[in-house]
Amino acid sequence: MEIYLIALSTLLLGIPILKFKSLYLKLFLFILWYPMVIMSAFIWGLPTPGVLALNSRLLTGGVALNGTVYYMIGYLILMLILYPLRKKIIQFPQLKIKTIQRFWLFILTMLSALPLLNTHSGGGVRSATFYIVCSTLLLVTHPKKDIFWFLQFCLSLALILLGERVDSLVIVILLCLVKGNIRREVTSNKKLYLGGLLFFILLVIIGLHREGGSIATDTLIVSLISQRTVCDVVYVYFTGVAYIMSHGLHSEVLLPLFFGLFPNFGVSSPMFYTNLLSRYMQNPGGGLFVTEGVVALGMIGVPLYFVIAAFLMKKIIKSKKGFSRLCFVLLCIMSFRMAWYGIIYIYKPLLILYILYRVLNLRKCFINYQATQHA
Repeated sequence: MEIYLIALSTLLLGIPILKFKSLYLKLFLFILWYPMVIMSAFIWGLPTPGVLALNSRLLTGGVALNGTVYYMIGYLILMLILYPLRKKIIQFPQLKIKTIQRFWLFILTMLSALPLLNTHSGGGVRSATFYIVCSTLLLVTHPKKDIFWFLQFCLSLALILLGERVDSLVIVILLCLVKGNIRREVTSNKKLYLGGLLFFILLVIIGLHREGGSIATDTLIVSLISQRTVCDVVYVYFTGVAYIMSHGLHSEVLLPLFFGLFPNFGVSSPMFYTNLLSRYMQNPGGGLFVTEGVVALGMIGVPLYFVIAAFLMKKIIKSKKGFSRLCFVLLCIMSFRMAWYGIIYIYKPLLILYILYRVLNLRKCFINYQATQHA
């Protein structure tokens, strides 16, 4: 009976996403909803690739069910907080700078991307930080689909094809679905769903090809339903649940969250939650952002982290301040990284973005921007 309720709850929690007009809010909610599909599939005993399938025997004693129920509660709270924004259409900011400045900004974006060509999503962290920041600034300088728009699109697509998909994926989406002239989202559901499905299939095929797997119909269907990266981060989340059930809380994992900008307190710190959990059960790294809350605070940490995420998202969407608008674009680009790896990854990009905002006096470059408006 429990597995039927889990499946039904997953479906019902996904339906309200369709009520939102904002393409970004749909994407944000989908990113956080999709792990529940993996959790439900795992509980049902359906194929789940990656480390989740290899180590499923270790997740016993109600770990998966307990983790899934609390995740659903947290997601439901987040949905209730953001639901009043369902009729909003987000207007992205635009910076007006000289053509030569846009040229050099593209060069910086390309140079920061080069070290990522031989890494896989998350490798080359320092370079990735500059790539994200430069991409953010370049993205908001496109008044229309011109040569620089095309060059950024090709660069981001090349990174996706070569394996750096976490951040470049959203850049490509925003380049395609944000209108250049008035900076508003494209809200055509037909374009959004058809384009998203085709793009997702392309990503799955690329992933199977890179891993040396055969691209057959059955493997493609399984990969579409249970995307491997999400299976891995769900496994790390379940590992966190298993850890506190066996060893209790470990509040020291919050130190990297609060002191992540200091040496020896970042993602390489032994106190970082994935590093702690890897000593308990081997994992590929990463993990749903609520995993940190689970290890530090127990299962109550799941809804608490969802509440914090919801209120921060709501506040920044409504803000009309220039730097807040740039932060919003940055957070859009980093949606997957934050949701599937952790909040700590936004610290350095935000710091560098703020420094550039002040040094380059970007406040004077904004033109005709509004935080949100009714359709």
